[in-house]
Amino acid sequence: MAIERIRFRLQRTTTTLDAAQVPYAIIGGNAVAEWVGRVDEGAVRFTRDVDVLIHRKDLPAAIAAMEAAGKVPGKDLIIASIDGTKDATQALLDGKILVVVECNPKFGPAAFAAIEKYGNGEMLEPRLVNIDRVFTKENAAEYMPEAY
Repeated sequence: MAIERIRFRLQRTTTTLDAAQVPYAIIGGNAVAEWVGRVDEGAVRFTRDVDVLIHRKDLPAAIAAMEAAGKVPGKDLIIASIDGTKDATQALLDGKILVVVECNPKFGPAAFAAIEKYGNGEMLEPRLVNIDRVFTKENAAEYMPEAY
């Protein structure tokens, strides 16, 4: 049955990460199903995948653990990064990550500059625009020199 396969996949994933002592959080459909099941078991719907949130510092250990368990990044694992770091970009180039989305860390200084201007009574534009970018194997190499 499909639901049993999803539960098995979820348990296999969490067991692998637990054994490698990799901290994680289950997110997405399985997390929602767990919560909804406490309120109304009849309303639970299952997804076909297992979504896991892992801190970027733990990603190499998580990938190594899943590979040791026989999983292949890009085939069995779809890994996306939202930090745009050099490590993530290199993992993308190495085929360990499918996509890197840069949520631009350079926005922090711009936000603080706007706060300072506002505090000094200066007028601000109604919007601060933060430019985020998406990198794939096709364009990651050209981004690598500016990755942080």
